[in-house]
Amino acid sequence: NNNILIVKNITSNIDDITANFAINVYNVVFKAIENGKIEGETEQHIEHGGNSTIVTAVPNNNYHFVGWSNGHLESSLIIQDIKNDQEIEAYFEIDTFLVEFKSSDNGVLEGETSQIVGYGGDAKSVSAIPDLGYHFVNWSSTQRPDINEITSDTLILINITSDVNDITANFELNEYTVIFDTGLNGTLEGMQTQLVKHGQDCTQVTAISNTGYDFAGWNNVPEVNKMDNPLIVKNVIE
Repeated sequence: NNNILIVKNITSNIDDITANFAINVYNVVFKAIENGKIEGETEQHIEHGGNSTIVTAVPNNNYHFVGWSNGHLESSLIIQDIKNDQEIEAYFEIDTFLVEFKSSDNGVLEGETSQIVGYGGDAKSVSAIPDLGYHFVNWSSTQRPDINEITSDTLILINITSDVNDITANFELNEYTVIFDTGLNGTLEGMQTQLVKHGQDCTQVTAISNTGYDFAGWNNVPEVNKMDNPLIVKNVIE
């Protein structure tokens, strides 16, 4: 060992042999692996029992600091009472946002209606399913007005950069066209072309036969209503 000394061939008094000591010096390294940087001196040489100078973890845009590898949670860090070499890493994570999908009355949603999405990412697809007698109209949002013209019943919200909690699927009651026709040998009294909402009734229509003819019934109505005259088609559902 270098700290063991044997003085040889002594021929006179020697009274000034001195053992010299130097304090240990340790390397302390601070790293930001990705998505951020370190402000301050990232490589420090600290004497035994000393403290490092302060360093601060600074995230890149759209990221946030989550902690140091030694368990410290504040972004600014001083290592105290250093007694060994150390390498300490700063951890960062991408900013995340809450995206919520809602359904207005008369329909439901299929898919994840509450999602956590990283900055600039896309949400998973969500589909709008109308109740019986209704149809999907569009999506709407005051926070993301770019989707207000989307009429596809399946939505993938893209490029999310903030919370969005008002995406709504809108539905309307179906409306059907009902046409009454006499063909030859008679006329109709009433509205021959009617727009009727799902489940509602047509207005009354009366078949008036020409001279020499008799009313023989309606086509394409339930058998129980075939000879109704005047006719009211009830509960239109297609």
